[in-house]
Amino acid sequence: TGYLFGVPNETQNWGFSFVPWLGVYLLATVLGERLGDEARSKSRTARNMLRHIGVASALVGASITIARHVVRALVPAIEADHSVVFGFLAVSRKFPPGPVYLLLFGGTGLILISKVFALARDGAWPALMRPLGAIGRASFFIFILQAYVYVLAVPAIGLPHPALWPVYYLASLLVFVLAATIWNSFEGNRYLTVGLWRTVPMVKAVRARMRTGMAARRVRIG
Repeated sequence: TGYLFGVPNETQNWGFSFVPWLGVYLLATVLGERLGDEARSKSRTARNMLRHIGVASALVGASITIARHVVRALVPAIEADHSVVFGFLAVSRKFPPGPVYLLLFGGTGLILISKVFALARDGAWPALMRPLGAIGRASFFIFILQAYVYVLAVPAIGLPHPALWPVYYLASLLVFVLAATIWNSFEGNRYLTVGLWRTVPMVKAVRARMRTGMAARRVRIG
């Protein structure tokens, strides 16, 4: 069950907790469909909705985090008696995703998306919108790639001078922009889809043969 639902103890990491994160992704899919409709209608409702929800979520998440640290400092016995609850309310509680993690980071993400909506609608900062658009079109690919870059590649390189982390971070963003541009150049998203099996030549040949047979059968019956 740990691999499906995660564990409440924040000192243990069971990897990706499938069930709770699937719920988050389904909710985000519904929100994404709403945003797509609003974007096509060229309405400002989506931008305002994102900003309001994002600010409210981030503020609630930050407030709970501050309250959690205050209680830990002033009344440590409460944390000792309710360690599972305190662990679940940690901002680092990701597997499974805790409410504070989702509120703080999800709210921040919504604010950033609302700003991108504003830039795209107003036509401002075209030099910035091009790389952002490339990453947006290859979002799933970049999501997979960033795990390998930050979890495997960066620690393996052993970069010196930790104080220069902003420079390293900007360099990693350039890597993602380049990777997204290359990915989009050959329409790589078609390989990351639930319909991937349809691109297999043998499957496509069998389907074409079945369609031809069904069409011929209708002609004979007709």
